[in-house]
Amino acid sequence: MPNFVGKSINMSIQEAFEDAVRQALVTKAEEVHETVNSVEVKRIYAERQANTGFRTIFVEIDAK
Repeated sequence: MPNFVGKSINMSIQEAFEDAVRQALVTKAEEVHETVNSVEVKRIYAERQANTGFRTIFVEIDAK
């Protein structure tokens, strides 16, 4: 299953998840003209910037 990583600068897990699913849908449609049938959340994480603290959250999914 291909991995996709969605990102949200508003620290919204839902927004990051929707971004990852959008990426999966576009990639699937371009590569094999199919749709995404299932999604598995692999990891949810945030990265800390130097001075600003946690500003961005990421959701990593597998889609098939």
